[in-house]
Amino acid sequence: MAATVFGPSYRRAAVMQAILALAATIGGIGAWFMIAGLTWLVGALLILIVVPFTLLVIRPTNQLLDPSRSNLHSSRRACSGSIFVDRRAGT
Repeated sequence: MAATVFGPSYRRAAVMQAILALAATIGGIGAWFMIAGLTWLVGALLILIVVPFTLLVIRPTNQLLDPSRSNLHSSRRACSGSIFVDRRAGT
């Protein structure tokens, strides 16, 4: 059951992460602009780095791991399932 809930909620969370990262960046740059200190600008830029990192590193990894996008995963699942059944039958 958790696997059926995780996929849709993960996609919604990814959208929310991008929106919040951009909002935090805009807020941090705004605070820096209004003489809040250089640390606010550094923090805003560090938060902004999350967006390209997610798109360039995390997203391709998630696509490789997503069982609905790859026949490899379904064959692995079938294979591991049969091994599990064979092990249980042998004991």
